Amino acid sequence: IGNKDQAKSINNDESRNFITVDDLVSRDIAINNGIEFISEDSYQSRALKILEEEGVEKGYSNQKLAQRYALLCLYYRTYSVRTDVTDDQFGHGTVPNWKVISPWKFSWDKDECTWYGIACDTYGLVTHIELANHLLTGYIPMELKLLNGGPIGIIDFSD
Repeated sequence: IGNKDQAKSINNDESRNFITVDDLVSRDIAINNGIEFISEDSYQSRALKILEEEGVEKGYSNQKLAQRYALLCLYYRTYSVRTDVTDDQFGHGTVPNWKVISPWKFSWDKDECTWYGIACDTYGLVTHIELANHLLTGYIPMELKLLNGGPIGIIDFSD
């Protein structure tokens, strides 16, 4: 059984498209042509898993899909990720969580423009990412370059 069949068996909602590795590769959204999904533990694979399980509304444009994937990558690359900096600031092995996790973690089926710290234009494209003082840890993912649908006025990850 393929990834697409597995995703459809998890959720049979006919109003949603359930995304696979092949979808991300064929739409030029997967930055490394799918190699990034080899490890199930990679932040990209974790983002893909949400797209496989929750899907996106039918009619989502490639740009909207790319931005959702990019924001999911941001979440998994910066939420409670241990680094040398976190070891120095919070103690060895102690990693803080984001200050506000909902609706990022619990509303994957909602439009990403409704997620905390995200603002979009009338076309539903991200114009602001404001997660200042939010305790992001880890690294800013290269997938943020997929947010090229329009001018992003503010990106604030400062603490």
